[in-house]
Amino acid sequence: MTKNKIWKLVLSIVLAVALWSYVVSTVSPGSSKTFYNVKVDAQNLTGLSEKFIITDFSADVDVHLEGNRIDLSSLNKSSIVVEADLSGIQKADTHSIDYTIRFTGNYAGNAFVVKNSSPERLTVKVENKISKPLDVKVVTTGTLKDYEYDENEIVANPKQITITGPESMLRDMEFAVVTVDLDQVTDSVDQEFDYVLCDKDLKRVETNEDLVHPETDERVRVIMPVYGQGEIPLGVNLIPGGGLQEENCKVTISPIDTLNIYGTPAALKTYKELILGDIDLSKIDFDDRSVEHTFTLDMTKFEGIHLYEGQVLPDKFTVKVELVNVATKELQIPAANIKSTGNPELDFMVQKDYITVKFRGDAEQTKKLTAADVVLMLDLTDKNVGPQSVAAKVVLGNNFSKVAAWGKYQVDVDLSRKR
Repeated sequence: MTKNKIWKLVLSIVLAVALWSYVVSTVSPGSSKTFYNVKVDAQNLTGLSEKFIITDFSADVDVHLEGNRIDLSSLNKSSIVVEADLSGIQKADTHSIDYTIRFTGNYAGNAFVVKNSSPERLTVKVENKISKPLDVKVVTTGTLKDYEYDENEIVANPKQITITGPESMLRDMEFAVVTVDLDQVTDSVDQEFDYVLCDKDLKRVETNEDLVHPETDERVRVIMPVYGQGEIPLGVNLIPGGGLQEENCKVTISPIDTLNIYGTPAALKTYKELILGDIDLSKIDFDDRSVEHTFTLDMTKFEGIHLYEGQVLPDKFTVKVELVNVATKELQIPAANIKSTGNPELDFMVQKDYITVKFRGDAEQTKKLTAADVVLMLDLTDKNVGPQSVAAKVVLGNNFSKVAAWGKYQVDVDLSRKR
């Protein structure tokens, strides 16, 4: 054998081994592979979902394939399509149905052979789909401290919730239950709560939340007034004026000056007293040392406050105001203490030597007040020359903040042009 022939023989052997290795390792048609948990695509569910609900379904299968090694190595589960046609299901029951397997991607139609798959048939449990209205029930836990509430005043909105789902899961449902923890309540309740689906004994019904659906995702709004109780005083609103302040008044209310009430915590904090009405202190006559007013009480003005059942209000209340630490004084204000403003082109001449002014207020300040502390200011805006009566404003120094002139005053003057 020549040297050239030997090399050709060696090369042929090498090529044969390489080709055999390629066929065995890559193109080998006898290769197999199992793909686990391939998802099942359920078909034709539209008609089914109108009347029925699937409560149990074999959602995936294991697929054992044969094919050449190169195709099997490139195949993945997303390219394996398992389809189950559910259009034949017409009643609530447990059904066994067939499925089909196909492949997507750039593979020959006969690239793979399904040797077997598990399970061989799919199990589908179907139940009747029903809708059921449930009354909303508010229950309380814990203890309400310092306050009381009336169960009959608890309001839930909405009052009813409709649930849709499989008949077996809804069968025992009777209530949508909202729980209010009284240990956390410090004022009247007005807020939204989650609800729990319960049976007639108010025990929670365990459900598959993917299958049981309320008609709305809204929470339940609960309004629950809570009440405290106590004795609250009656009072009046004293409007300062005419030299009189609240501190100058002793107020007596009869026939009663307090009421036994109950109300919401917020209202009890808001109303420190129940105001019968206003008394304008500037309207108390100069010489009076006390006055009386009568009022009626309208409880509807006080939101959240109520009288105890059986308590009767008097037809009217008498409010007596007695002045304390108040003094009066009359002073003759000389013409020299009369000034003008408003029209710099006019001069004025007072027709009298002085104007008598009455003062009332804090006894100590009134005692110290003298004519020198008083100025009468005339506003000459829009005035013309000639004799006339001009309103005077009484002005006091800063040391007499609790004293005021009582009444209104006019000053007779002659007005002329300045030269």
